[in-house]
Amino acid sequence: MIRPPGAAIASIRKLYADLGRDEYGSDALAADYYLARVGMMAHHWARFDDAHKIGITHRVLLTEPERVLAQISERFSFSPKLENRYESPAASRKGGGGDPTVSGKYTRIQAITAAPKADPIDDLQISDRLRSDVVAAHENFVDLISAKEMAEDECVG
Repeated sequence: MIRPPGAAIASIRKLYADLGRDEYGSDALAADYYLARVGMMAHHWARFDDAHKIGITHRVLLTEPERVLAQISERFSFSPKLENRYESPAASRKGGGGDPTVSGKYTRIQAITAAPKADPIDDLQISDRLRSDVVAAHENFVDLISAKEMAEDECVG
């Protein structure tokens, strides 16, 4: 799954700050991490047979979670099929352990009905060159995963 760089970088910063860790204490460090991870995903994409991979954009997962879960189940022949429900560990629901975000209060992927917000890439404190690099990496990866899936109306978008 790929998420637009501005939102992903902001999320990386928040996650590590909430954990009290400073590995990604600046937008630039988090952007470098994002760039490296997307580069690694792109590098490995061609190494897997089409039957063993699926490309998903964050937008499609959040706007059509039922369809995405059905397509993942179909692609990988899951039995039983994936359902849009989960139970977060008790530590995540009460705080103080597990996932430090608010996700513990949910029991399913909540589909968004409004148009997704614009990616906050321009709000990041990074150089123009790094901004250009992360945007290009995101676009290139979406293009890479879209090549086959778009023809099959799969999970990218």
